[in-house]
Amino acid sequence: MERKRMIQLPLWAGIVIMCLPILICTLYTYPVQDDFFNTWNVNMTMQEGHTAFGAALLMALKGWTNYSGYYFSLFLTYFSDALVQCDIGAIRCCQFVMALVFYASVFLFIRTMVVKVFRYEKEKSLPVIFLFFICITSLYYFGEHEDFLWFCASVIYLIPMIFIMLGVVCVVYGLETEKCWYMVPAVVFGFLAGGAVLNIAAWGCILYVMTAYWGIIVKRRIKQTIIMCVPMLIGGAINAVAPGNFVRKGGLGSGEIWLTAVGTIQYVWERMKLFLFQYPIFTAVLLALIILLLCIPIGEQKYKFYFPLLFTFMMFLEVCIVIYPVALGYGMDVYRMMDRSNFISDFVIFFDFFLTIFYWRGWLAVRCQKVCAKGRYRLALFTGMLILFAITTGWSLRNDRISCLRLYRELFCGEISSYAEWNVSVIEAIEKAAGEAGKGIIEISTNPMEDSTCLENPKFLYGYYDPEETFGNRSYAKFYGVDAVYIYNESAGGGLGK
Repeated sequence: MERKRMIQLPLWAGIVIMCLPILICTLYTYPVQDDFFNTWNVNMTMQEGHTAFGAALLMALKGWTNYSGYYFSLFLTYFSDALVQCDIGAIRCCQFVMALVFYASVFLFIRTMVVKVFRYEKEKSLPVIFLFFICITSLYYFGEHEDFLWFCASVIYLIPMIFIMLGVVCVVYGLETEKCWYMVPAVVFGFLAGGAVLNIAAWGCILYVMTAYWGIIVKRRIKQTIIMCVPMLIGGAINAVAPGNFVRKGGLGSGEIWLTAVGTIQYVWERMKLFLFQYPIFTAVLLALIILLLCIPIGEQKYKFYFPLLFTFMMFLEVCIVIYPVALGYGMDVYRMMDRSNFISDFVIFFDFFLTIFYWRGWLAVRCQKVCAKGRYRLALFTGMLILFAITTGWSLRNDRISCLRLYRELFCGEISSYAEWNVSVIEAIEKAAGEAGKGIIEISTNPMEDSTCLENPKFLYGYYDPEETFGNRSYAKFYGVDAVYIYNESAGGGLGK
């Protein structure tokens, strides 16, 4: 028992240390462009006599017909905006809770996959979870970590991801225990997650299909599996056939479907090479997972793990399918710059790498059941693994390639707090000026602060612009009920008409 604790405590501490900086950063968030615009939009609908829930439902329906198919995410963002009303304290509280629940859901999801699906002992799941958390917290540094630090992006992306993972967990436990009450959350989570943005909905549909395959082939519970998994596919289909899809882009050009498909495959290949060759910790993580699984004895397998090469190709194809609809809707060039979508596709890449390694280990166990490193061979493998981690960690530190440590540095050096305080001061200045002016045009002056952190850039437009022709600071103007908001660089001087 003591030996198990000595192994598990550092792993638990490591997971907490890796998640902590993003959780702290959520407490420095603030509303930006779309938060203000969406709140104004839903407020206009509420003024027609609708409740917050009714207004959000109505706007989600309108959005499905003329904006985009992600009905659940549209409802979530309008409903949350109607409740929060761009209040900074409420946003920070919500951001923290969403991030915390997301990490907890990832933990439970990976643990369920390892213990219930692949049949490893419960104690063996913690090292796997630790390795996965290295991938999602400590590899790639996003210039704007939108999924965690932009309110509307967190609502649109994190909540459906949480629903998908918890839904799959409920499906697995429902099939394992045969308890009917698991079916309700599995069905509800699945159908609602089908109405997420298309990349998340695509991943959810694929994951539910894979879980259904396991439920039918391995557990042999066809009826229960179909009942729990089909609603996810129905939700995804409602999303995919929405008349609002591709409206923002103005339709699809000739040959764009095939060009985007080729571009998506190329991008996935580039992204995988990026992690494998420019982030050596990722390679160390994969090798550590292989070593870990080779050192764990496996009993007789019910599933024979057929065609591992085909499975590997299917995992690559899954990432392409997740990226493709978003790239088709926005364009491949835009997708490359969308941090919020890249986080989702990166998450899927990491998960699929892990899944592929587990599948190959299962295949090896079926063919050569006695393959398991023991004694001095196990010691040699673990020693080599620790040396590799030491080398890759040292290289990554030298090249600033450990994102959670970079976040700690930004927090301790005050960069995060300074940039957040400046953004809040500008928002408060706009609010104060709008309150004094009532209507019309308001002007404020500030010294712009360079955005060098992972916090969301509010994208203020400086100087004079035509509010009828340029979006500019229109979202702030709409929310505060004025005709236009002009922000000037104080150090450069200037004002309206100058």
